[in-house]
Amino acid sequence: MSSQKRGSKPAVKVFLFLFSFAVLALLFQNCGEGFSVDSARLNSAISAAGTAPQDSKPGLSYEEFKLCRTNSESTLALCLESKSPVKGKLSKSTFDNCFNAGSGDLDLAACLTQSGFIIANYREPMQRDFENCASAVGTGKITNCLSKNGILPAGVDQAGIEDCIGKVGLGSVEICLRKKALLKRFGTVANPDIALCKKVYGNPISDINLLNCLIGKELAPAALTEANIAQCQMAAPTATAKCLRTNRFVPRLLAQGQINRCISAVGVGSVAACLDANGFLYDKLLPVDTLQTQINTCNTNAGPSGIAKCLRTNGFLEKKIMQGSISACALTAGTPNTVTCLTANGLLTNGAALNSPMGTMITQADIDDCVAKGNLTTVAKCLVTKNLLIAKPTQDNFELCHRLATPTGIATCLDGSGMLPTGVTQANFDTCLAAAGLAGLETCMKNRGFIP
Repeated sequence: MSSQKRGSKPAVKVFLFLFSFAVLALLFQNCGEGFSVDSARLNSAISAAGTAPQDSKPGLSYEEFKLCRTNSESTLALCLESKSPVKGKLSKSTFDNCFNAGSGDLDLAACLTQSGFIIANYREPMQRDFENCASAVGTGKITNCLSKNGILPAGVDQAGIEDCIGKVGLGSVEICLRKKALLKRFGTVANPDIALCKKVYGNPISDINLLNCLIGKELAPAALTEANIAQCQMAAPTATAKCLRTNRFVPRLLAQGQINRCISAVGVGSVAACLDANGFLYDKLLPVDTLQTQINTCNTNAGPSGIAKCLRTNGFLEKKIMQGSISACALTAGTPNTVTCLTANGLLTNGAALNSPMGTMITQADIDDCVAKGNLTTVAKCLVTKNLLIAKPTQDNFELCHRLATPTGIATCLDGSGMLPTGVTQANFDTCLAAAGLAGLETCMKNRGFIP
């Protein structure tokens, strides 16, 4: 990934405060959690002097920090101090200054860490951190720098970082670590990801900087362009991810991973509003209030991890597997876990898809073989060729293509899944959309002889 100028600023200009993946899950912007980060603090210095902290150091883990956050302001500092292995290092003035500067989780954790009371793993490192730490202390001490600043996740060590530098260069360390599954991933962009990129690079952020930031976090599909970014930055500066999704510039499929993010951010009772704020309720699958009622019922009956599968089983989400759902699962869970993701989302039941021939199972080996024979974007076509998915499309396929692609791209979407009937064109779909609407598309296509 091409980055901004690297290794040229002293340590005092290093950008510290990016989201960790865990913090991202807790900080969905525009979902009611009141996320607000002072950009001056986000542009404060990473402390690079000295070596990694000793085992006993002032501070606590992010998990302990979150437990203490249930306290009122008057007792919060006492709770934080009580859990620190080194006592007497959190002064009242330090706490008051940090709390007054920004009482949100990210603001407070970042400020306390900067002040020497480390909140370990309050976020994961990003590309800017690796580059700026390398500039400050050299590539051989990057983990020391990250640890001192509370952003060294478990599993990331100096040897692994140096291996990435040797293979792909310093400018692609973040992507390298994500591909090694040492940094977490969501696979699809949401508003807080955009907000953090803006805070890190400065707001307003250039289109190329935002695109590069998302690429480093593996949140940008290959087709996403600066022009797409520019359009949505102009139209929706505080809801850019929703704009990108509404315009079909980024994946739109609603799956359990997105539901999990919203649960972490706002709780089960506000998931629908959170999903809507991030553009996942494309075509208004259900009104927000109605969808929330169904989510509440699914949570009661299937638990929070089974909400997407429950919604799909009850007909509130698309049920058939097409290339869009395969690509979305691969992006979110990683290609080797595509079948696991499809199963968790109710798209595979006992190994079979609703649009598979009777009794035919799809395995991860089938997915892997299809990727090897083509690439990720041709898996559905390959599965059709293997007779593991039915080639003949129905109303469900038409509706899914209408939602995941553009309304004028149904034919292209079907073709990408190996399901476009011979001789059928987009003009045929346009005719029936105008005459019968989306709900009557299959009936119209049959009545006019476009499909058997």
